[in-house]
Amino acid sequence: MDAKSRLTTTDTLNGIEAYLVKAAVGERDETGTLIQTNMDYGGGTIGQGHGETVRIRPLLDILTDAKVNKVDVLKIDIEGYEDRALMPFFRDAPSTLFPSHIIMEYSESDRWQSDLMGKLAQAGYRQTARSRGNALLSRK
Repeated sequence: MDAKSRLTTTDTLNGIEAYLVKAAVGERDETGTLIQTNMDYGGGTIGQGHGETVRIRPLLDILTDAKVNKVDVLKIDIEGYEDRALMPFFRDAPSTLFPSHIIMEYSESDRWQSDLMGKLAQAGYRQTARSRGNALLSRK
C-alpha cells in the first residue's frame, strides 16, 4: 500500500476529510527536484542532483484550490525553506485566512533568506511555546 492509500485509509477510519496535494510548498508555481537526504524519508531538499521531479506551489494557491476559508493550525517543517513558503502567503492572503496557530520548525532558520519571525510578529503572532526544534506561534 502506498503512502497516499495509507493516509486515505487512516482518514476514513478516523472520520477525517482531507484534501491531498502532491506538491511541495514554495514561493511560486514551478517544478524542482526533491532530493532525499541522509536516506531519511522524512527529510529532503529541493535542489540539484538525483531525485524526483515535483511540482512546487504557493500555499495560498493550494488553499484556494481546496476552497479552504479558515485555518486553525498550520504545521510547517520544510527544512529551512519556511520563509520562502510563508512570506508570499502572508503578503498575498487575506488576513481572514491567517492560521490561528502555527507550529513551525525553527532549527534551520539560519537558512532563511528573510525575516520571517518579524513578518509573523507584524501579522499579530507571538511565540507561545518552544521545543527543541519547533515553535508554536499564536495570533493575538
